[in-house]
Amino acid sequence: MNVTSEANAQADAAPAAPPEPLSPFDDAPLTFTVAGQHFTRGERVIVTVCLAPDHSIASADIFESSGDSKFDQLAVMWARRVRLRAVAQGEQIATCGAVRVEVRPAQEPRVFRPPEDSLS
Repeated sequence: MNVTSEANAQADAAPAAPPEPLSPFDDAPLTFTVAGQHFTRGERVIVTVCLAPDHSIASADIFESSGDSKFDQLAVMWARRVRLRAVAQGEQIATCGAVRVEVRPAQEPRVFRPPEDSLS
């Protein structure tokens, strides 16, 4: 048997790695608007959120702090509101995941105009 045949035989015999578990969070972004609180633009916190066996949120802890303890506390509270992924029977999901909470500039109000009426 030559080297190429041995490598092919080993590759065929190796079991396939199991797929990575899905994120525990829904893919839809979650945005919070904070009235009355003013934080620095660009301020961010990474919160690790872990699930309990019943698929509820078991814990939320700071993984990367913003340096502002008040913002960090609010970020943990907001991260606990993240939408969880709907789990199909037998589907594997990760038990923990990272939630990024970030201060972004407010969007300017959008003005929607009705379509032009050709009869007027």
